[in-house]
Amino acid sequence: MKRRNVNFVLFIITMIIFVLTACSDDSSTEVVEGGEENKEQGVTETSENDKYGGTVKVRIAQQPRSFGFPPAIANNPTPSIPVALPALETLGRFDQDGNVQPWLARDWDMDDEAETVTVYLEEGIKFHDGTDFNSEAVKWVFDQIIDTHPSLSAIDSVEIIDDHTLVFHFEEYISGAHINMFTIVPIGSPTAYEELGEEGNWNHPVGTGPFKFDSMENNHYIKFVRNDDYWIDGLPYLDSFEFRIIPNETTAINTFLANEVDIALHLGANSIAELNTSSDILVVDPTTSIGLRGIGIIPNTSDPDSPLADIRVRKAISHAIDREQLAESIFHGYATASNQLTLPNSWSYNPDLDPFEYNPEKAKELLAEAGYPDGFQTTIYTQNVRSFLMQAVQGYLAEVGIEVEVDVVEQARFMSMIYEEGWDGFTEFIYYSAGDELGTLLRPFFGPSPVLWGNIIGIPENVVDLVVNFDLEMEENNRQRLAHELQSAVMEEHHLFTPLFITQEPYLKYNYVHDDGYYTLRADFFTPEKLWIDK
Repeated sequence: MKRRNVNFVLFIITMIIFVLTACSDDSSTEVVEGGEENKEQGVTETSENDKYGGTVKVRIAQQPRSFGFPPAIANNPTPSIPVALPALETLGRFDQDGNVQPWLARDWDMDDEAETVTVYLEEGIKFHDGTDFNSEAVKWVFDQIIDTHPSLSAIDSVEIIDDHTLVFHFEEYISGAHINMFTIVPIGSPTAYEELGEEGNWNHPVGTGPFKFDSMENNHYIKFVRNDDYWIDGLPYLDSFEFRIIPNETTAINTFLANEVDIALHLGANSIAELNTSSDILVVDPTTSIGLRGIGIIPNTSDPDSPLADIRVRKAISHAIDREQLAESIFHGYATASNQLTLPNSWSYNPDLDPFEYNPEKAKELLAEAGYPDGFQTTIYTQNVRSFLMQAVQGYLAEVGIEVEVDVVEQARFMSMIYEEGWDGFTEFIYYSAGDELGTLLRPFFGPSPVLWGNIIGIPENVVDLVVNFDLEMEENNRQRLAHELQSAVMEEHHLFTPLFITQEPYLKYNYVHDDGYYTLRADFFTPEKLWIDK
């Protein structure tokens, strides 16, 4: 039976809304929403010549650890690749249906019996430093990555056949082998790496992309200029492209309204919902379900004396949080409450999992069974952008006797905690919605060689086995069965983390911006070479 008497939580939410809306501009009158607004307006009335020139500035919330060094980007792709994309390209790209299509690779052949993928590269392409894009460069990049990346470690070796043909040999051929190979490994110039060194290459991309790296100021801006020798004739359209790094959401909104950025990404749904805009501002909804940000909390279960080592406590925490209320109050419906790692329309979604409905009485019963009838104290570590959400979670857990301290940490410390340092209590857990590549999604967290979160908490053996078996299975029906078993093992048998929701937050742009491609292919991947503006 649900109980809605959670005054503390609603007080927190109300105060958050008050603070954010107090900063919005009441002077303008019209909100323009557009789930299909990525379809350019007036393209048929614009000549090709009129598309050339100008600069677009995009607000992002944080600077990635690297946007130039391919191994670092591949190991942390979601925040890094979108920033690297103007300069660094990949062998393939997602299309609007979530399928991988050729890009720098013109084609490939996958042979599961021979455990190989043969890749045929586009010809006549140059890196920004004037050196050739060829098999040797691609092999060099993958040789730096395959021993360190959990989703690519199944690659045993890369063989050069000729200047534009390579064969990837696998120790074990995995069904989604091509997905990460072609979409999260940016191809950079080996010569530039030799000249710059790893430290110099870390934030100085030298690739084949439509824009060349120009300059940056750490945590302030990253600027690219047009590559006049781009390998696709007639592109890009813009003269330059710039990311503006603005962590504070209120500052980001005000910067956008002052027309100092043209596109504003990574804004909270509340800020967008409460923002009164004029008719030249578009609120653009995602049109993809792939790569959307999932948010949850994950406990450190490695200490056997911790309450969080008891699965009953972990499940109690899930029952104590009203996801539906949070999705509506904080995300204004721009989030789907979640009990697993994929959305309900996904091929790998398991419809039989416990929904972990909001039930504080059941939560108290589970806590009492585990020996904590009066609750306990713990900590949730989070970053500033999600502190308001964790404060609401704090309120719900207080209702069942769990006293939580919300510790807001800087990005550098947070990354250190989840990569190597560890934490007491919980951290925020960020993942990205998958289609049929569930194994690819889970390997960095719960696979054989986890690099994020899972390398700290320790992963049950049957979860690791299911990740591996899912990746090795080729038959589609068996893959779906294994996907369901994997989600069941993660969420019900071990309850390794508490999922909250998968967000579908829109972004803002001015109506003079066209063909940006954001949230049409995969989350905040975009199409910088096609982007153009009215002048």
